[in-house]
Amino acid sequence: MKLRRGASKLLFLFVLACTDARRKSETKTESAQSFLHQAFELHQTQRFVEAESAYKSAIQVYQQMMIQGDNSMVQPYSIACHNLAYISHHNLQKSEAAKEFFIEATRISPQYYEAYHNLGQVLQDMQKHRQAIKFYKIEAKIRPDNSAPLLAMASCYNQLNEWEKAARFAVKATKVDPANTAAWNGAGWFLHLAGRSRDSEQVLKKGIKLHPNNPHMYLHRGKALSDLHDWDVAAAMLQKSIQLEDKNPESKLLLGMVYFSSADSGIKNETSTVWKLCKQYLQESIRDGLSGNNALIAMNHIAHASWQLGEHNHALGVVAAGLRLNPDFCDLQVRRLQLQMIVCNFTDVEQGRSEILRLILQQVKQGRPPTVNPFTLLMLNIGSPQDRILFYRKYASDKLLSATKMVESTARRLAERTRRHETFTIRKLKLGFLSADFRSHPMGYIMSDLFKAARSELSWLKDFEIFAISSTQDVDHVAKEVE
Repeated sequence: MKLRRGASKLLFLFVLACTDARRKSETKTESAQSFLHQAFELHQTQRFVEAESAYKSAIQVYQQMMIQGDNSMVQPYSIACHNLAYISHHNLQKSEAAKEFFIEATRISPQYYEAYHNLGQVLQDMQKHRQAIKFYKIEAKIRPDNSAPLLAMASCYNQLNEWEKAARFAVKATKVDPANTAAWNGAGWFLHLAGRSRDSEQVLKKGIKLHPNNPHMYLHRGKALSDLHDWDVAAAMLQKSIQLEDKNPESKLLLGMVYFSSADSGIKNETSTVWKLCKQYLQESIRDGLSGNNALIAMNHIAHASWQLGEHNHALGVVAAGLRLNPDFCDLQVRRLQLQMIVCNFTDVEQGRSEILRLILQQVKQGRPPTVNPFTLLMLNIGSPQDRILFYRKYASDKLLSATKMVESTARRLAERTRRHETFTIRKLKLGFLSADFRSHPMGYIMSDLFKAARSELSWLKDFEIFAISSTQDVDHVAKEVE
C-alpha cells in the first residue's frame, strides 16, 4: 500500500512537471509570437531600429525553444532571421550582419529559397559576385522552373565581364519563362557585349514576336543591327522603340548615331537629309535628359552633322557648349581645332596641328583607344610621318583587338558545334579584303601590319584563307609589302 501511494505521488509530480513545462513552453511561444508580430508591425511602419530589436528578441526565444527540442519553431525562427537580415541590409546598411542572418536562415531551413536569393543580392551589393553565384545556383536547384536565379547569375557574370556566361544564363531564362521581358532584353544585350551581334539580333527578334510592345527590345535589336551595319532595319527598330517610349534619350542617341554612320559611309543617296535626321535625333536625346559622357558624344556628332550641312557657326557653338560642360573632353577639343582650321582659316595652322597631335598621343600614352580617325591626320597633314605611322599602328591594333575578340568568340562556338556533330566537315573560310588603297595610304599601312600579324601573332587566322584584292593598278613599296 505504501509503494502504491509513492508511485501515485511520483505520477502526480510528473504530471505537474509536464503541465508546468507545457505552460512555460506556451508562454515562450506566445512571447516569441508577440515579439515577431510586433517586429512585423514596426517593419511595415518603417521603424527599422525598433523592428531590429523585436526580431532579435523573437530569435532569442526561438533559439531557447529549439535547444529544448521544439522543432516546430524552425520555420518561424528562419523567417525571423530572414526578415532581420533584410532590414539590416536594405534599411540599416549592416551588410555583414545581414549576410550572417541570411546564412543562418538557410542553415536551419535548407529549402528556404528566398533566403538564398536575398543572400546573393547582399553579396552582389558587397561586390562579391562569385560568392553570390554560389548561392544563386543553390536557389536554382530548389526551384528550377523560375527565371529569377538565372537572371541573377547573368547579372553577376555581367559585372565580372564574363559575357558569354551571362548570355548563357539569360538565354536559359527565356526558355524557363518566355513571359519575362527582362530575360529577353538581358539575353540580347549580353550576346551583344560578347561580340555575338547576329545571335543577339535573332534572340531579340523572337522576343519581339512574344512582346511586340516592349520598347527596350526594339532598342537592343537596333543596337545589334547597327553593329552589323544594317542601317535601314536598325533605324526602323529604333523608330519603333521611340514610338513606344517617346522620352527615352538612349533610343534617340542611338538612332542619331545610326543616321550618322549611314551618312558618313555614303550609303544613302540623300546624305543631306540623313545628316538632318542625325542632328534632329541627337538634339532630341539631349533635350530628353541625356547626360554625362553620352551627352558630350552627342554634341560632338551634332557639331559634325552641322558642319556637313554647312552650318559652321552652329557647329562651333555646340562644341563650345560641350567644352563648357567638360573642358577636358578630348573629342570635342579635337573637333574645335578641326573646325577652326578647316572652316575658320585658323591663323596658326601649325599650332592647331601640334595641339591635335598632342591630344591624340596623350590618348595613346594613357593606353586608351584613339578616338580620332587616322584619316584626320592625313587630311590636315598633322605631325611627322613617324608620328602618323605610330598613330596608325596604335589605331589598327585597337581595332584588331576588337575584331580578334569577335572572331575568337565565333571560333569557340564553331568548335562547340563541331563537337556536337562529329560528321561536320571543317573547311577554311576564305576571307577577302577589297580596297583601292593598298599603297602609301593609311589603309595600306594598317592592312600591311594586319597581314604581318596574321603570320606571327594571330594564331586563329590559320583557319582562314586570306586574300587582298586591289581595285587600282598603283604599285609602290607598301603595295608590295601587302602582296
